[in-house]
Amino acid sequence: YSNIALRGAYVTLAAGEIYGIPKLSEYGLIKLKDLHHNTMQRQCFEEYNSPDYYISMLFVLRRAQLHIQNIEAKVWIDELYQLMWKDIAHYFHPKTRQWAGPHSRSYSVLLSSKTLGLIDRSTTERVKLYMAGQEGYLEEHYLSLVCPTEIEDSFIEKQNSMTRVRCLTSEAGLPTVLTTYLSPELTLGTVNYSDMWHQRHALKAYWGNTTQPRYLWLRFLLNGDDYAPAQFLSIQNKRRVLGGIEFREDMDFRNPYYEADQRQTSVVAKDVRLRFQFGEAISDSEIQCFLKAQTALVHVDKQWIQVSMVFAQLGQQKGTWNFSCVGGKAHLDWVFRPDKPYLLDIAKLGTAGLGFSMQITKDKPQKPALESSVKNKMLEMKWQALSLRTSISPVNVNMNQ
Repeated sequence: YSNIALRGAYVTLAAGEIYGIPKLSEYGLIKLKDLHHNTMQRQCFEEYNSPDYYISMLFVLRRAQLHIQNIEAKVWIDELYQLMWKDIAHYFHPKTRQWAGPHSRSYSVLLSSKTLGLIDRSTTERVKLYMAGQEGYLEEHYLSLVCPTEIEDSFIEKQNSMTRVRCLTSEAGLPTVLTTYLSPELTLGTVNYSDMWHQRHALKAYWGNTTQPRYLWLRFLLNGDDYAPAQFLSIQNKRRVLGGIEFREDMDFRNPYYEADQRQTSVVAKDVRLRFQFGEAISDSEIQCFLKAQTALVHVDKQWIQVSMVFAQLGQQKGTWNFSCVGGKAHLDWVFRPDKPYLLDIAKLGTAGLGFSMQITKDKPQKPALESSVKNKMLEMKWQALSLRTSISPVNVNMNQ
């Protein structure tokens, strides 16, 4: 956890300096050095593009700027502070005032007024969000978070569209690729590989306006809960995505960080579905959905969202589309409906996986020209310049690597 590592470095380094305890100062300096060097090498924090984590760490870095005296440490702290504000600005979408995806860790679908107010108060008049009077963070009463002025341009609305691609390496050498399309009216972001834990927002889109932002968030649900062993794979080109869902045998249902000996291996399944969730505050009259065989078409706020299911199988179940609109949220679900509750054990399913295409367009789209094939328990999909391979047989960590 980057935020815990950062807090530990700050507390030990500051305490060592204030109370004259060299060993404590040395420990904090080493801890800060490791965090700084690893982060700057990747040009991203471990919890990439995570709104709540970033705000929390900004406050810790600001404390460190004020309290730490070590010259070398102050340089590292300033560089981390600069990098964090740069990330926030680059993923901020002015038209909707939302933080573009994908998000490694996120506690809410839309940005809170507290976060928007913080950005407003931390920038100059050039970045005006008109958030005066909004509730702030407690720390703001004694810590002022100032955004570096040279970064502010990224907060200001641009007229042109762009795609931001970031490739993050890990110790295992497996790259994590973040792709975010940003246009004046829309943002669509995906990550090439992620579990489907409830804090992951691996496929996320925003459009609409500042007073009524709309979103699309991809989830995989088992009995109504986000199912972490479902693994999302994707490749994206602007407004188009090829996506796949494969399943891990060695992961706890609700928490991907649990060790193998703590995992659950089977559960009584009553309802299993892949969900494309639309919000916020959507009524039946504001959204239209057209279902035809494998293809679903949704129209909301001048955007057409088309999803074509290329492959879907969970054991012997194939699944079908279902659309509903309840409580201000609309759900486009690919539902696996068993005749009766059954004991689901991913490792024993044999065949389990999904593959789909998705596009968001201004005009009503045509059915995509997709090519797909299945060979040796692998699904391969092609859509013009996009190509994706995903397993349709449950995998474990070593197989996946």
